[in-house]
Amino acid sequence: MSTLNIHLQIPHNCWYHLSPISGCKLGGRITVDNTVTLKRGDYSRVVRGRLRIDASSEEEAGPSTSTCKLGDRRPKFVVLKIVRTVFYGRSLKREAENYELAKDLQGTVIPRSYGLYHGATPDGFVTVLMLEYVGNPRCEQLMSSPVDFNLLTLEKLIKLHDAGFIHGCVKEEHVISPGVSSFSKYDRDGGYHEDDGGPFLISLSSLRPHRCTRTLPIVESTLRPASQVFGCDELWIVASQMGIWNPGEIAYFSEAVPLSYARTPEQLARAAPLRMQSTAAGWAEALRQARTAINAFKARFPIEEDYDYDGYNFEGRFEGSESGSNEVVVSA
Repeated sequence: MSTLNIHLQIPHNCWYHLSPISGCKLGGRITVDNTVTLKRGDYSRVVRGRLRIDASSEEEAGPSTSTCKLGDRRPKFVVLKIVRTVFYGRSLKREAENYELAKDLQGTVIPRSYGLYHGATPDGFVTVLMLEYVGNPRCEQLMSSPVDFNLLTLEKLIKLHDAGFIHGCVKEEHVISPGVSSFSKYDRDGGYHEDDGGPFLISLSSLRPHRCTRTLPIVESTLRPASQVFGCDELWIVASQMGIWNPGEIAYFSEAVPLSYARTPEQLARAAPLRMQSTAAGWAEALRQARTAINAFKARFPIEEDYDYDGYNFEGRFEGSESGSNEVVVSA
């Protein structure tokens, strides 16, 4: 039976000696040392460490249905999610089960999972999920990330949906970029880089079955479709947060006015406060501000003549092939 031995230097120099619970794919005596804390909470911590496996003990373990020979793909570094208390242990067990449910996506969309362990330690009883190290979360918000990176992230999220799952909690700290690392000395020894298949989605505790009902492709710099027309809430929300689409509303008098009501300054001016529309001077000011709002919108988000301002795209006008837009290819 495999055992997991973890050397932690912070907050005190100690060893954890743990036994496997489920999904343990590494056989023999497993040691994780040179640990560095990536994130810490009151009852949990996330650490990165160097993985070493005693080859002789692995051979002694013999063949097992729970042991996986990883060969050249055996990671040199892993991430350990360590939690205390029964409540957080149950949550981590659910996340480990979700990694197994989505096992066909491990190594491409999500990191590889190497099993769940537990045991008594100097810090109390702990549960530990061991994952392949694939990089660090991005620091900036999704809106601030490069468009190409966001499009790649959407491709990975779409693959997750096509496999029958919804992530349930997509945000910047749950998107891993292989090129983002504060451990440059480790990267020279086998860390991940931009060409290693990233980005990756992590934190699968909210993962659940999903039948994706999206009806449209996601195309950069096209008008954002209405959410009910697009058909998938998670993909629509994430793409909107990333700023992939041009917004379907225009800012006017502190209100978000749908573009279907802003085709002309006269039409947009009807959304001005009623007190302005009741006088000639007020109406003139409403028209002036409407022209300013429309011109500002067009300067930031160029509008093509054939845009469907109601956000519908049944004629393929937003495919982006002529304008050079990037498209996330999706089969509806």
